[in-house]
Amino acid sequence: AQQHGVIRWGFVSTAGIGVKNSKGVKAAGSICQAVASRSLAPAETFARENGFQKAYGTYDELLSDPLVDALYLPTPTTHRAHFALDAIAAGKHLLIDKPVCSNAKEVQAIMDAADKKGVKWIDGVHNMHNPRLAYVRDIMSNSRFGSVKYVHATMSFAGMQDPAFVKSNIRLDAQLEPLGALGDLGWYTIRMILVAVGFEVPSSVTATATYYNR
Repeated sequence: AQQHGVIRWGFVSTAGIGVKNSKGVKAAGSICQAVASRSLAPAETFARENGFQKAYGTYDELLSDPLVDALYLPTPTTHRAHFALDAIAAGKHLLIDKPVCSNAKEVQAIMDAADKKGVKWIDGVHNMHNPRLAYVRDIMSNSRFGSVKYVHATMSFAGMQDPAFVKSNIRLDAQLEPLGALGDLGWYTIRMILVAVGFEVPSSVTATATYYNR
């Protein structure tokens, strides 16, 4: 069980984003308890470099660790539903990186399983919990500037200019990240649009695409 309200975290994968989030865990006063990878060596390296107490060479060992209260899940999108359901079955709370899954059916399965098991889960969109966003929502809700007529949201980075990114980033691998940049970066812009309109779901959606180097 948790001790004195401190959450003991396990990380499923040694993905680079985990380095940043391990710092956040420690800054919040929680514990980087364990990390797992498909083999032991990278897990041990990640644990040593980022202050984790335990490393595992299989994911089942992490799920079975009684000292782990919650799991951070930054795996490729196509793997998240499987890992999330296994974690919920093991009674672990979850922070799931975005996009949560490849489709709404998988997300619903996670919601249903978590409700049945009595565990908590949240998607990893940090800006939704920033006090600045609460302030913006308050301004918009009190009609200080009138009603919203148009929303323009942009999220980008210069990944396509980096040969290493083009060669190996999972956003460009349809087998691992079937939603591509839309699922990864679009997660932010779609959320901000929904915030701006009070989370009113649109009646229709249209889109255009510009292809890189075509």
